[in-house]
Amino acid sequence: MQKETLELYASLKAQISELEVQVDELKPQIVEYMLLSEAEKIELKGFGNFTLEKRRTWTFSPEVESMRADIKEAEGKEKAEGKASYNEVPVLKYNASK
Repeated sequence: MQKETLELYASLKAQISELEVQVDELKPQIVEYMLLSEAEKIELKGFGNFTLEKRRTWTFSPEVESMRADIKEAEGKEKAEGKASYNEVPVLKYNASK
């Protein structure tokens, strides 16, 4: 493995992070524009489409939340007791210097 390959990877990851910050800052402005103009879809020739969709978020009853907590506890117990199985796959992790 050449050092240049590692440096290129690190440089590209830094650029991606910077671009993601910029994109995240633009999203609310685009949503606001689309809501005010009552546009569900905007086509930007040569780039693609912006579509305003609705996504459901759910709030469950205390009973269901209690069941969820019980399941998490049971999963932890099975992991600790060796009853649960797992698979390991190689994953590249990169941490930028601060």
